[in-house]
Formats: sequence, structure tokens, C-alpha cells
Amino acid sequence: MGKIKIALLHLLPIAGDVEHNQKLIEQAILSASNSNAEWIITPELCVSGLQFNHKIGTGWIKSQ
Repeated sequence: MGKIKIALLHLLPIAGDVEHNQKLIEQAILSASNSNAEWIITPELCVSGLQFNHKIGTGWIKSQ
């Protein structure tokens, strides 16, 4: 079994700023990809910015 290069993204999302957070994630994924990462792991709730419900609510979240 070979080795797998994994990138764990340590990001600082802004609560409720979905557009900013998406750009932040895209930049980090590009950087990890350029470093030949095979798996890229983002923080949980990174797109919404973690504690977001008091700023932007939850009505925009689609059902899974």
C-alpha cells in the first residue's frame, strides 16, 4: 500500500460571509492541489463560517 498525501485546511472563515468563505476554500484547495494533495479536508461548517445562524439564519440551507 502506498502513501497518500492529505491536506488539512486550517482556515479562518468569517461568520455569515458565504462568498468570502467560498473564495477562501477555493484558494486553499488550489494551494493543496498544487502540492499534490490527494485528499483535502476542510473544517466543518467552513462555508457558513461556523457560528452563523444568528447573522444569516438557516432558511438558505437546502435539504440534503
